[in-house]
Amino acid sequence: MNGLHTPSSSSALSLESLNLHDSATSRLQKAHYSPPWSDTSIIGIAGSSGSGKTSLAYAIIKELSLPWVVILSMDSFYKPLTPEQSAAAFRNEYDFDAPEAIDFDVLVDRLSDIKFGKKAEIPVYSFEKHARLKKTTTIYSPHVLILEGIFALHDQRVLDMLDMRIFAEADADLCLSRRLLRDVRERGRDIEGCIKQWFAYVKPNFHQFVEPQRNVADIIVPRGIENTVAIGMVSDRVHKTLDEKSAMHQAELRRLGQASEDAPLSDHVIMLEHNNQIRGINTKLIESSTDREDFVFYFDRLAVLLIEKATECFRFKPSTVQTPVPNGSYNGLVADGIVSAVVILRGGSILETGLKRVIPDCRTGRMLIQTNFRTGEPELHYYSLSPDIAQHTGVMLLDPQMSSGGAALMAVKVLLDHGVHEDRIVFVTCTAGNQGLRRLMSVFPDIKVIVSRMVDDLETRWVEESLLRRITSTADALLDLSSATHRNAPRAPSHWTDHMHRRALLDTWDRVHEAAGSSDSKYPKSLVGQLVSVEKEMLTKFPELVEGERGLGREWMEYVLGVGLRFPWCTTEKMGKWEVVASVGKLGARGWGPW
Repeated sequence: MNGLHTPSSSSALSLESLNLHDSATSRLQKAHYSPPWSDTSIIGIAGSSGSGKTSLAYAIIKELSLPWVVILSMDSFYKPLTPEQSAAAFRNEYDFDAPEAIDFDVLVDRLSDIKFGKKAEIPVYSFEKHARLKKTTTIYSPHVLILEGIFALHDQRVLDMLDMRIFAEADADLCLSRRLLRDVRERGRDIEGCIKQWFAYVKPNFHQFVEPQRNVADIIVPRGIENTVAIGMVSDRVHKTLDEKSAMHQAELRRLGQASEDAPLSDHVIMLEHNNQIRGINTKLIESSTDREDFVFYFDRLAVLLIEKATECFRFKPSTVQTPVPNGSYNGLVADGIVSAVVILRGGSILETGLKRVIPDCRTGRMLIQTNFRTGEPELHYYSLSPDIAQHTGVMLLDPQMSSGGAALMAVKVLLDHGVHEDRIVFVTCTAGNQGLRRLMSVFPDIKVIVSRMVDDLETRWVEESLLRRITSTADALLDLSSATHRNAPRAPSHWTDHMHRRALLDTWDRVHEAAGSSDSKYPKSLVGQLVSVEKEMLTKFPELVEGERGLGREWMEYVLGVGLRFPWCTTEKMGKWEVVASVGKLGARGWGPW
């Protein structure tokens, strides 16, 4: 069996070259950053039509239990048909089961892009129209790719990129029955045509082209998804390689930190002037006794100052405008192109208030990058970027804190992979660790960083913790019905315990905060869809979840979400207030159970 060279849930960092940056007599080290998906492991699954290749691929994904595994079907790479070939296909007289029907050149090109961490546009083939559609599907950042198709192990160029080769074996009668069910249900074909194709093309091509692929397979899997031993072997091998790569990454990360430890701070790091206003704001933010309202006010003020400073890094062009004075004009400046922002979730969204005050119509994207609690490494869970972000003249990355710099490195790399030039990226943060900032600038020396305050290395993300702590304090105050401050607050549900109440609030903050405003993206689509539809469902099918003894009550949840937690999206068009309230009502009635 070939070893799986699978990237870990971390990023691989290695010193590539030493460039001199003239700030006096020394320069920063130039380092190379490789994200987890830069060396994607590709598993190929071949076998007869109807042998259970797709089911086997899904079984492997289920066993792996990883969010970064993608299935790529070779059915997407059928060649476009000529009018004559299309007419023959509708008569069931075109051979789709011969190697000549597959566009291996396009397949190899897309696999190569995925293998080396690039964004790949996958064609879409319609079996009902027997034509390749104009739309494409984007694949980016998988750690493991499973390629399944009858000729997955046929082309030598594909074999050279595979880390594991699997051949799915099944009885011919079983394959025929599966193919009949699939083609009739999913591809709009008739049974007579399917049987005609089976004996005319599928069966002869199996013996001539498909069966010989058994000789190059690492594993032959009979019985498909019933073969749990083989599935477990594949899963164990992948997990072992992930752990090995994770250990290597942590060592490389430490080495990079040591290499950049004594390097001078780049001229591209721009700090806010520490005048009395900035020092006073930082004092209020750091002080543990600052209440929630003051914390939000001063943080929004600091965010405005940071965004204003960031706009100075973008290009402007001359513009002459007409003034209200008759025949008067003014020679000013306007932005030279589109300026957008990308929020690094979870914490980055708290900078959006300041962003909208400075640039009200700013386009905003999102990335969900979280740190693995076991390894301390960043993981990209989801992203949503403007389709034309490569043409934007400036892109701001928003994150309230940067400590080790791992999430910042990954976020910048994602932008670069989507065509954004390095010198157009401005990273905006309130606090930055010395080591993390130097690590970021050593890898991407052309970006600019706007920061309010430098802190000790590896400082905890106290901004998010501070917000959550104040949310918890608000929840505790609501439960204290004798409190004079909240004497007029609606009464909390009597069936809730303190534990249930607090966990539901925090769980809602985490999940909805990450998903809000991202209904057009694949990662949180199901969650956002549930939030959008749950109000109607509750009012029609489960009114007891909102009303009655076990319900949360609309008035109370409106108070908690709309006022107590200060959700900014409670009044937005994408996610209405009652949709969030209803979803939390459903969660609370389950005892804050899983979504």
